[in-house]
Amino acid sequence: MKKITFIVNPVSGVKSKAKLLDRIRELMPLKDCEWRMVTTESPGHATELAAQAASSGSDVVVAIGGDGTVNEVARGLVGSSAALGIIPFGSGNGLARDLGVPMKPEEALSYILDNVNLSNRIDCCIINGEKYFCTAGVGYDARVSADYARRNKEGHRGLITYVRAAVRKWFENKTRRITMSIDDTTNVEVDSLLVTFANASQYGNDAFIAPRASMRDGLIDVVVVKPISLWSVPRLVVQLFRRCVDKNKHVEVYRAKKVILTTATDEPFHYDGENGQPSSRFEVEVCPAALNVVGE
Repeated sequence: MKKITFIVNPVSGVKSKAKLLDRIRELMPLKDCEWRMVTTESPGHATELAAQAASSGSDVVVAIGGDGTVNEVARGLVGSSAALGIIPFGSGNGLARDLGVPMKPEEALSYILDNVNLSNRIDCCIINGEKYFCTAGVGYDARVSADYARRNKEGHRGLITYVRAAVRKWFENKTRRITMSIDDTTNVEVDSLLVTFANASQYGNDAFIAPRASMRDGLIDVVVVKPISLWSVPRLVVQLFRRCVDKNKHVEVYRAKKVILTTATDEPFHYDGENGQPSSRFEVEVCPAALNVVGE
């Protein structure tokens, strides 16, 4: 008999979870499995709950929430035999999309139950000690993310706030000189707008920053976007959604198991939608086949 734990973040995501939770309570007693539902109470609690579920014998641990919740649950399962299931409630849902999970919550629940006996392993990456499963990055997008997070805490939320942060950071000194050591064999020194360390192919919302990336190849796709003019941005954005951004002349892609990136000044970084502590040195490495996920 399979054992399933549902971990719910009641405050994350962009939609109400009430209908889904009622459906779970209605449906699960009819299934030939043991199940329980637990609720997070604070940041980081999902990781603790996931680790406890794995150690107590859960076969599947389901994250119900946004990208941050998914990351926290996945962190707690790294190295265990328990498989991650995702019912997405975020705005980007990058990992869920890359894994082929349906975006509608009730369809995602059906997907998990239909595949409860199927699982496979994907890679985990680490940047400056922080585990991530989709993308991490340094540069313009990380500075925008940090600015938005700061204003979000002040109560200024939503798309308009994000756009204002993006415009504000664009007209600041947005490019940086970076030095990268790739697998201790290749050294790269270049001016950059941003650098993305991709395990999965997309940020979320089907914006494919690393179209050829795979979560199962034991490699990080390092995407360097070099300085561009404002007039070149629309073309880059179109290519991002058409899955061909790597064809842009301002983009370079490297593949590596380990990368060390340095900058002259401390820079913020992001990972799976979260913001990390600014640094001038970033160590990024891949841990192959570290996480079990539901599905083929």
